[in-house]
Amino acid sequence: MMLTVKTKASKFLACLLAVVVAFGVIPVGMVFTAAAAPVDGYTITLTDGTNVIDTLGDVEVTLTNDADSQKTETATTVAGVATFDGFVEEGESYTATIEAITGYDSTWSVQFTCDQQDDHDVVKNADIVLTALDKIVISGLVTDETDAPYANAKVEISGYVTGETTTDEFGKYSFDAYKGQNYTITATATDNKDKYETATTTVTSPAADHECTTLKFAVKKFTITTNANDNGTITATEAVDYGSDKEITATANDGYRINSFVVDRTEIPQAKGTQSFDYKFTDIKDKHSVSVSFIRQT
Repeated sequence: MMLTVKTKASKFLACLLAVVVAFGVIPVGMVFTAAAAPVDGYTITLTDGTNVIDTLGDVEVTLTNDADSQKTETATTVAGVATFDGFVEEGESYTATIEAITGYDSTWSVQFTCDQQDDHDVVKNADIVLTALDKIVISGLVTDETDAPYANAKVEISGYVTGETTTDEFGKYSFDAYKGQNYTITATATDNKDKYETATTTVTSPAADHECTTLKFAVKKFTITTNANDNGTITATEAVDYGSDKEITATANDGYRINSFVVDRTEIPQAKGTQSFDYKFTDIKDKHSVSVSFIRQT
């Protein structure tokens, strides 16, 4: 938004022009009276178009001189009003900016003019008119892997607003939000939390109350990576569910035997020299690796 300050300078110029026309000279004394003077107590007020908005706490308002961007000053609002002493000069124009304010439209642009009211006074205030965004409710359901409602899940909202809540006994949650903004909803399990991945959905520019896609917890999967050289086979690499069991079988080709059977970098001596060997992982809660080599039977 632009803030333009018009002062006694305009009337002075009119008088000066009249003198020049009448006498053909510029009075030196009058030239000196045209020097710019700082304005004390210049205020920027946050309003809704009618009333002062005094419930926003400390809001920083920055004035920048349009002719010299190095000349800036920032003041913090008190009860919705920011006061600038000795910064605004008569005859200068300024751009006023404020930090983003949650719940208010940030796309406004307003032209402010500060006019001389009479022979002595200068208008010392400009209003920033803020438009409140419409409020909505974003809600949804959290379930486990069987589609059963998941109570007491931690649910977080991020984006234009941030917050945290927990699901009720029916797996439901809700947040107060605003129309036309973007959000991310993330659910985290609290009971047997190591078993589940977090569940996430996004909400893009909702125009009304919004019911999210169900956040369904997926059971974590862990990969058992297997590898075997020539002359034999091994169970293929597979991702398995948290807490499950998995058996890995290595089998040597005819005329060969298992030379080494290594699980997570630890060799299993019982497998050495056998034609086939089974190894069972139980209650899997991490990734694993199995590497097998074969040697010709002698």
